[in-house]
Amino acid sequence: MNFGINPFDIAFYLLAPAIAVFTTRLRKRSHVILALALASFSGWGLEFGASAWIDAQWTSLMNHTPNPSEQLIQQFNADSADNAALLLFGLPISFVYASICFGVVLGTWRVYVRQSNAQAKH
Repeated sequence: MNFGINPFDIAFYLLAPAIAVFTTRLRKRSHVILALALASFSGWGLEFGASAWIDAQWTSLMNHTPNPSEQLIQQFNADSADNAALLLFGLPISFVYASICFGVVLGTWRVYVRQSNAQAKH
């Protein structure tokens, strides 16, 4: 069932790159690791928010449907395993996504800084 744009998913996709861009100003490696942990745990929380948003949409749909079909009831009941999977796999998925974002942003930043320094020396 398509409920439209989930605001928690949008926040999840934008949070890690935003924290990674902020991290380009940090010099200590421990601060970068803390920022990565912050992005991972925040992303995990946003995944739970996205799941709760979808559950609220389903509940609203079921409450506003006078005689739901059997197929709609089955779809509503089939969504319960989502929270268990999210609890087990949400943090690793969030960590991998944040790590990729950090790698791309910080790697690009290092190349940019090296290019700027090389041009300044010549």
